[in-house]
Amino acid sequence: MSIRYLVVSLLSLVVTACSLSSVEEKATQQTEASLVIKKEAVIDVPKRQISGDVAKIRKHYLIASVAESRGDYEKALDAYEVVLKEDPLQEDVRARVFSYYLSLGDIKQALHHSTYMENADNPSLLFLVLKSYDAAAEGALDDAYNYMHKAQEQMPRMLQLLLAEAYINIARGDHVEQSIQKLKDYKPEPNMSVYKYYHLGRMSERMGKLDVALEYYRSGYMMDHSSFALAESLVRMHLKLSQEQKAEEIINNYLRVNKDTLLVDHMKERITLELSQEKTKKELLKEDLAEVMLGLASSVSVRDLSVVGHQFLKLALFVDPSHSFAHYYVGVVLEEQGRYEQAIEHYQQIQFGQAPYLSSRVRIAEAMYEHNKKAEAIEMLEKINKKYPNRVAIQRSLAEMYFDSKMYAKALRSYDELLEKIERPSLNDAGLFFARGASYERLDDIDAAIKDLESALALRPNNPTILNYLGYMLVDANREIERALLMIKRALTLRPQDGAIIDSLGWAYYKLERYEEAVKFLELAVEYEPQDATINSHLGDVYEALGRKAEAMHQWQKASQMVIDDEEIRAHLENKLKSQHVKNEQKR
Repeated sequence: MSIRYLVVSLLSLVVTACSLSSVEEKATQQTEASLVIKKEAVIDVPKRQISGDVAKIRKHYLIASVAESRGDYEKALDAYEVVLKEDPLQEDVRARVFSYYLSLGDIKQALHHSTYMENADNPSLLFLVLKSYDAAAEGALDDAYNYMHKAQEQMPRMLQLLLAEAYINIARGDHVEQSIQKLKDYKPEPNMSVYKYYHLGRMSERMGKLDVALEYYRSGYMMDHSSFALAESLVRMHLKLSQEQKAEEIINNYLRVNKDTLLVDHMKERITLELSQEKTKKELLKEDLAEVMLGLASSVSVRDLSVVGHQFLKLALFVDPSHSFAHYYVGVVLEEQGRYEQAIEHYQQIQFGQAPYLSSRVRIAEAMYEHNKKAEAIEMLEKINKKYPNRVAIQRSLAEMYFDSKMYAKALRSYDELLEKIERPSLNDAGLFFARGASYERLDDIDAAIKDLESALALRPNNPTILNYLGYMLVDANREIERALLMIKRALTLRPQDGAIIDSLGWAYYKLERYEEAVKFLELAVEYEPQDATINSHLGDVYEALGRKAEAMHQWQKASQMVIDDEEIRAHLENKLKSQHVKNEQKR
């Protein structure tokens, strides 16, 4: 079993350093398609008289299409710009250029490419929202209201538009009660109630109705104790009302539910400082409108991390450039795309004292690690861990880096420290037992490894990763192979197309000398994981057992040319190839 497979397994079991558990995650699951510019599978040049070079247009359509399929939206944008230069009347291209500039955060260019919508009979909803936010950013509140009102009339059942219109009216001091009543009358889906209460509380707070705001926040928090936004709002309200003990109770309650959070460090001090710095209505409106976009982004980012979620996050940053969580989530999106340097730039925008500061520093280290700056990343995270001791999320991230870097003794010590903190293991602790067991296994302490993996399995008896890892380890150590075989079969039932599990099953049959069954599964495993050296090596061993020596040699040679993480497999392949070379020399 390769280290690569183990690391993927660890990631599937271990809770991430900073859970995105704010109230925004509970927001709209049904964002209207009107806000999303869909990508067609095939783009045809419109059948009309084209003003520019047709060959050039076709060429750059193709370049853009290929770039889109690869997720390279900057290259796609460049290609579409060429198309527009040749033929400015291509509406589908103008729409794409508008969309991509927005997702890249270049709001002024997005507006430039959308001016043709201004006098359209039915302007794009996204265009109206963008114009409203642009006006709000400039302080032109009446214009901001007019654009948002038009958008809201287009889609009266869209909660985010109701929210934005209400916040603009609060800043204008006009139509406030009417807007609030609209929101009160809004009947959301069950999963949207928390979101509605959060914003009703926020609006009541803006209007100075602190007792009303407190009740709305409480109602939302009762529904979702994992919401950081609501917990923070309740702490702020209690501090405003000089109820410090109640503020502490909220923080402690939040920590009980969200043990791994890095968001509440110095929360009271931070909020107290914020309350001492009075903000203008314009500044508060920018924060509120950014918060609306943040909620909208979180509701679609899972479905389209690259474009749609980015559009709304960048719009949040356009209206409020210092919004810490917007920078944080943009960084997360960029990490998902493998754009680590850009992700780090956004994390670095988060200032000391802002809620996600500590989480952002952990993410910087993780992004550096993924960007092959492993030594620097580990050094950075060790310093953070020293400065902020006993933070589970930091220690866990550091332990994962140690393990992935084959620093197994350090990883083991880190997992020991983490598990020592646990009085009564819960389901979420299975990942820690699994990771420590894997560390023991890498240090050849098989008995300790089995004990920890059995503990992990007791907590998660139907987890295919644990079943397969423990089963494979028992097989490889020639222990309880029949029992291990049952574990692996159960894992394969739960995850039938996993090449690593299929390999484990074939290897178990090999150890039981049931070679005909073994070869069938190992050949299938190679189809699923053709570049896995361990699986290819196993297939070579089975071919050898079946007397198919030429095929065995071919398989070993092929495996030896792959990336080999497992030193035992490397040594095994070298021995097999050397032995065969000696035999060939003797024949001569």
